[in-house]
Amino acid sequence: MGPEILLGAAGAGAGVQIFKQVLADQQANAQKAFEIAAKAAKLQNSNANDAAKRSSGWGRRFALVTVLSVAFVGLLVASLMEIPVSQIVHKEPILNLLGMVKLGGGEKVIQANGLVLPEYVGQSVQVIIAFYFGASAAKR
Repeated sequence: MGPEILLGAAGAGAGVQIFKQVLADQQANAQKAFEIAAKAAKLQNSNANDAAKRSSGWGRRFALVTVLSVAFVGLLVASLMEIPVSQIVHKEPILNLLGMVKLGGGEKVIQANGLVLPEYVGQSVQVIIAFYFGASAAKR
């Protein structure tokens, strides 16, 4: 064998050793990252459990009842005292040519007396109830 072949074989062996070392370092780094993530998840779970022990269901129930009663009682008081309630209604245009020319439509303010339930009341109630029941389901 000539010296070129021996040097080439030695270089290939060194390259394999370097590649093995790089793979070992990557695996060690991945293991360290996994251990750090596991510790962080354990800490987060511990914090969530501690917060769940500190809180009570009465606070959420009180907030739910307060918000819902303010939403409905306010509208009921306005209807009993004949206070006009304003609502902005969006009307679609009668003619819409490629979004450039619009004829009619737009926003219109309507005032009404009596028990008026604007659109936002239903949407707000749905969000509040979903939050309340979602939070209590996640707690269990």
